[in-house]
Parts: sequence; structure tokens; C-alpha cells
Amino acid sequence: MQRYLWQQAEGLRHAYDAHRTPLDLGVTFPTLCGAEVTTSRDDIGKWLRPTCHTCDREIRTRLGLA
Repeated sequence: MQRYLWQQAEGLRHAYDAHRTPLDLGVTFPTLCGAEVTTSRDDIGKWLRPTCHTCDREIRTRLGLA
């Protein structure tokens, strides 16, 4: 299993620590950008939503990517 995963929630694609946070519909979870977001039915299948830039920067830093 990958350590960090992406999840659409509250209008953006956020990254989260998959080892710490089990996800299910309606669950509020901490993201790598520090926000607490909740998944909803409106988020299902919306993978083309904008990426949270702060989550993107944080995941790159944690994985040692440019």
C-alpha cells in the first residue's frame, strides 16, 4: 500500500497519510496541507478537480521529489 494517497474532498484533490487515516464516505480526515476535510457523495468520481497546491508541495517534499 502506498503511504500517501489522493482524495477529492470539498472541491479539491487533497493528499493524506494512508497509514494513519482510513477513509469512508462522510469521514473527516487530516490532509498534508493541514486542513481537515470531509468526503461527501458530491466528491465521488470527481478526479479532475483541482489539486490542492499545498498538499502537492508537501507530498513532493516527503517523497524527496522536485
